[in-house]
Amino acid sequence: MAWTDERIELLKKLWAEGHSASEVAARLGGFENYPDKGRSAVLGKLNRLEIPSPAEKTGRQGPRVYQQKLRKAYPTNAAPKSGRPKKEPQTSTLPAVANGVEKIRLKEELPLRRLPGPKALVLINGEKVTVLHLSDKTCKWPIGDPGTEDFCFCGHTPRDKSPYCEYHARAAYQPMQDRRHRRYA
Repeated sequence: MAWTDERIELLKKLWAEGHSASEVAARLGGFENYPDKGRSAVLGKLNRLEIPSPAEKTGRQGPRVYQQKLRKAYPTNAAPKSGRPKKEPQTSTLPAVANGVEKIRLKEELPLRRLPGPKALVLINGEKVTVLHLSDKTCKWPIGDPGTEDFCFCGHTPRDKSPYCEYHARAAYQPMQDRRHRRYA
């Protein structure tokens, strides 16, 4: 559909009369293949022509007017049409609960065990264990900042089928706590 001068003048005239974009598109015709029957094409052309909507010109409030009409037609404090009196909200005698969920406290706390640390860094030929010294027989736990010269690896004997020694395996693999021992606060 092409926008000829005659169609643009008709668009301006219908829009100035206060017709909706859908009505304008229907009167203009030629939008049968559009999913919205040309409504968006009309609005797009009006936008490109910088023609304000009638609500912007007259200062109408659009949806607010409709909402005010609804409030007048259906007041909220009116009695139901069934003739029964409106129910008053009931108050509860139950104690108030924060956010709808009562806080749960555990009766006993689980003691935390302090694990003994690895004895000392393993030295290979008098040097710290670097990435070049790592094998399946060394703990691969990194120690320090990788960007510094002091960076090295633990180097202790790893436990069965683990890349880490006993100490670092406990730090790396935390057992899943039983749900009843979780803290709720």
